[in-house]
Amino acid sequence: MAKTVGPELQKFFSEKYPAIITTMNDQGQPEMTPIWYEFADGKIRFNGTATRKWLNRMESSKRATFMVIDPNNMWRWAQVYGNVVNAQDDPGGDHINSLSHRYLGRDYSNDRNGRRILDVEITSVKGANNRGVNWDVS
Repeated sequence: MAKTVGPELQKFFSEKYPAIITTMNDQGQPEMTPIWYEFADGKIRFNGTATRKWLNRMESSKRATFMVIDPNNMWRWAQVYGNVVNAQDDPGGDHINSLSHRYLGRDYSNDRNGRRILDVEITSVKGANNRGVNWDVS
């Protein structure tokens, strides 16, 4: 069941921290990858090329697990579980360009072709904000 994200966690997600996603590789071992993301319309949105293993694993399993941590306060973090509810092409790379502006303040300089967007509906969140209080999800 999808969770509603409150204003404290929304603010945390709006900060420019990478997400560290975890997928299971071909040997059944967890594999972690840092990626850009955005929180929009109550969901987390990732972007990657169709050749990325993490993206293919998430798209086929329909599951997502990732962590976001404040590099200035390691006790301020969120571990998020969710379901991939939408996967689509990013024609022209508009979404990756938007993420580049979010993280780097400029246009995306790599190839924008062949990119995919994954929308993740949040089902569970662990972690705490900077006051040691659990995140506001319901």
